[in-house]
Amino acid sequence: MAIKSVKNYSRIVTRFRHGEHYDFHEYISDTVEPSLGSVPEVLPAWTAFKTLFQKEDIIYKKSATSNETKYVREAARRRIDIFQMFHHRIDSAKYSFNDVEKDSATKLGEILHNYKGIPSATMSEASALITNMIQDLAGARYATPLGKLGLDAVVSELEKANNEFREIYKERALNLEASEMKGTMKGIRVQVDKSFKLFTQALDVVYALEYMSGKKDISGAGEMIDGLNAIIDQFERILALRGISSGKKGGSDSADDEDTDEPEVVIPELTLSSQEVLDGKQMEIIPVEQDTFRRALYPRALDGNLHLTSPGVTDYPDFPITSFRMDGQTPVGIVIAPPQPGLTFNRPIYGMGESRGNAFDKDGNLLAVITGIEWPASYGS
Repeated sequence: MAIKSVKNYSRIVTRFRHGEHYDFHEYISDTVEPSLGSVPEVLPAWTAFKTLFQKEDIIYKKSATSNETKYVREAARRRIDIFQMFHHRIDSAKYSFNDVEKDSATKLGEILHNYKGIPSATMSEASALITNMIQDLAGARYATPLGKLGLDAVVSELEKANNEFREIYKERALNLEASEMKGTMKGIRVQVDKSFKLFTQALDVVYALEYMSGKKDISGAGEMIDGLNAIIDQFERILALRGISSGKKGGSDSADDEDTDEPEVVIPELTLSSQEVLDGKQMEIIPVEQDTFRRALYPRALDGNLHLTSPGVTDYPDFPITSFRMDGQTPVGIVIAPPQPGLTFNRPIYGMGESRGNAFDKDGNLLAVITGIEWPASYGS
């Protein structure tokens, strides 16, 4: 019987997406823990690894903010829909055969003029504008016109929707702040991988000592190694299906020439924070992970393109990256143009489903992936 060792896995863990990294170590945990009693020598190393992986579990689940972002977008869209209902009812009343309704529409048109920027404002700006508009509508001048056009309930619903958005937006901000305090996936992945390497080295040593001592009953350590190697093989196949080479050179992961303290360069995956149409020819995309965004995309993405993909769509367009959204001197997002010169973005944005955006530089190098982008509708100009 040949001596066993844990296969080289260091090169595949650095190529994993965050979800794959989490799943890999979750499968490792499910395989190792039932057999720990038969290999007590590795328990200290395993405990150290498990402590760090539990931290990754917390960070990963909090960093997957796509659901929170989805709720924010849905709440933002709902209040804009209500505002548009308010807008259209007033516009239609301007053409009423009833003079009282026409006069009411004229007065309320003053409000629409003052707050016409609500649909194209950023999420936070829209919150403030809607709040101010509702305060203005509470004035005596507009009480009767609102009643004549049956808009009191619409205004109440708009106020409710705006308050719900503000609560969701604040909750997401607090959750993101808490996540940053707990750490990032990039940081914890390195720690977890280092700790797991110490565990596999300890397991290899236990098995080797038993093997060389001629001990007959070494099934505990050997079976654990077999289980780990099966998981490593499976995740190599997962990478292969994505067209990514594991880059393995063979041998145990504990070999000196495979030792690496830092992960190889991976394509960062960002989560959409907000998406707004600035005008017919410009749309801004702002991600949640600001530091990662700046490292990956600024200024390399300028004159590149954002390539959207979505299930069920075969014609994937490229949206030129024309500039960066700046907060003072700090870049916070990218600004894209329609995929063709003759097209114009719908304003306000009308999403046609969620998509992923691959951000490339002008030479065609993939810089980052942005998830949760609404596929924007456009029309011929």
